[in-house]
Amino acid sequence: MEEVVPCPSLAVTSALRIGTVGAIWGLGESSVIAHKKGLNGITKASLLATSAAKCSFQCGVVAGVFQMTYCWIERHLGQKDWKNSVIAGAGGAAAAGASAAIVARKRKLDGMIMMACLLSGINAEFS
Repeated sequence: MEEVVPCPSLAVTSALRIGTVGAIWGLGESSVIAHKKGLNGITKASLLATSAAKCSFQCGVVAGVFQMTYCWIERHLGQKDWKNSVIAGAGGAAAAGASAAIVARKRKLDGMIMMACLLSGINAEFS
């Protein structure tokens, strides 16, 4: 008997996975920035925590919306093809724009969007 996993469960799992990747990305990126600025102590820790939280939020939102849209389209159309990914990618891009407006930080957002959508696509194919 084949069990069907609910779309919201897949979206939450994807958001958590890719959000974790975003946090790691934010830590790495902010470490370089802190080193270039010569920050130490509390100021460095504050920059690292803030950047990790923002990157994690943005990547998680994009991945969750992408996965939810992909799953919903797949369930309703009954097929798994490239069109699902294109439409879900548009939804993920819209979510990225919204999260960028919320966070009000567009620096290197394109790279995060590409990474989140790529990893979400991989997640969708192998889950």
